[in-house]
Amino acid sequence: MREGRKGRQATGKATLTPVLRRKAGRSFWVARGQVPHREADGAVGSRRVERGFGPHIKTERQRIAQCEAWNREFEERFRNPRRTITFARAYMNYLGKKHPVPFYAPAILAKLGEMPCVDIDDTVMDELAREIWPRGAAPGTLNRHLYTPVIAILHQALRHKAPELRRPKGHRDIEPVVIPPESWYRALWPHLNPNQRAFVAFLAMHGRRTSEALGRTPRDLNPDTGVLDLGRTKTGVRQVQLHPNALKLIVAMPGWQKRKWLFGAGPESGNSFRRDLKRACERAGLEWYHPHSFGRHTSVTRMLQAGFSVSHVADAHGMTPEMVMRRYGHLTKRETTAALHAVGGELFDRAFRGDNVGPLIAGEAVPEAGGGEIVPRLSHELER
Repeated sequence: MREGRKGRQATGKATLTPVLRRKAGRSFWVARGQVPHREADGAVGSRRVERGFGPHIKTERQRIAQCEAWNREFEERFRNPRRTITFARAYMNYLGKKHPVPFYAPAILAKLGEMPCVDIDDTVMDELAREIWPRGAAPGTLNRHLYTPVIAILHQALRHKAPELRRPKGHRDIEPVVIPPESWYRALWPHLNPNQRAFVAFLAMHGRRTSEALGRTPRDLNPDTGVLDLGRTKTGVRQVQLHPNALKLIVAMPGWQKRKWLFGAGPESGNSFRRDLKRACERAGLEWYHPHSFGRHTSVTRMLQAGFSVSHVADAHGMTPEMVMRRYGHLTKRETTAALHAVGGELFDRAFRGDNVGPLIAGEAVPEAGGGEIVPRLSHELER
C-alpha cells in the first residue's frame, strides 16, 4: 500500500475506486483514492492511498466489491480507531512481521477472527481455552499456546491500548521433574503399535516435544540422510539428525510415506494420541507418564547426569541455557539420590582400590593386597 501526503480536511468518507495503471509495459489494477485520517492529537484530514488487489481479484465486480469493503474499513477506523481492527486483520499483520504461526492458529482464528481486538477479554479467552482443551490443560500449556500468541498479536495491533489479559495462574511454576525408569520402556514396548513405538523412541532419544513430533509430515524426513526438519521452533529453524534406531522405527511404520502426518496423527490430535498411549500403559500394568516426562525430561535429565554442560544440553534440545537452568536446575529426590549413590560409590571404589586400609564396612575383613578385591564396593552394600 502506498500513502500520499495528508490533503484536504477529511469528510469521513473513503473514495477508493479501481484504477488501471501501466508500468514498464505492464498493465495492472489498483485501488486508489482518498481516505479519512485522524492524528494522535485529534487533528483530522485525508490522505491518498493506493492498494494492490492481489491475484484472487480478477473481475470488475470483484474489484468494486473490494474497494467498497476497504472504504467501509477506513471509515470505521476513522470514526472509532480502537474498534476497527479485527483479530484476523491483526493476525495477518503479525505474520507480516515474520512472527511464527501459532500452533493452534486455526482454532484461535475460528473463535477470535471476526472479533474487534478491543473486545477480547479474559472471559473470551477462558471460553476459547475450554474449546481447544475440553479436558483441561496445564497452565504452562495454556500460556505457551494460547495466551502468549494472542497477547503478542493484540499488543502489536493496539500497543498500550491492548486489553490486559491475565495469564493462567501457575504458568511459571516449576514442578519436580519425574522420569520413568529404564524398565518402563521395556515393559511398555510389546503393547505399542509401530506408530507409537516410533513416537516414543523419537521423543526419548531426541528430547523433543509432542507438538514437534505430531506436526511433522513425511516430506520433513529425508530417510537417506536421517535428517528430520522440525521447522521453526522457539530458538529458530532446527533440523534433527535422527538416531539410527529411531530412524529404523520411523521408516518401519506401514505406509508412512503416503500419510498426511508422519506419525499418523496431526498436531491437533495430541489428546487422542496421549489417550491411546495411556491405554497401552494400562494394558501393561504400568504407571502412566506424560510424553514430556518420558521424552524431553528424560533426555535432558540423562544428559545433565552424564556430565554434559548446560549450554550443550540446551543446544541439543532447542532451548536456551536459561530455560534449562530454570526448568531442570533441581531434580526430584529420587533422581538426586540415584545420582548421589552413583558418584559416591564410584568415589570409594576408586579411593580404596588396591589399598589395605581396613574394612570399609564394620565386621568384614580386608584381604591382603593383591588378593583380589580389597574392599566391598559401596554400591554393592547400598543394594543389599
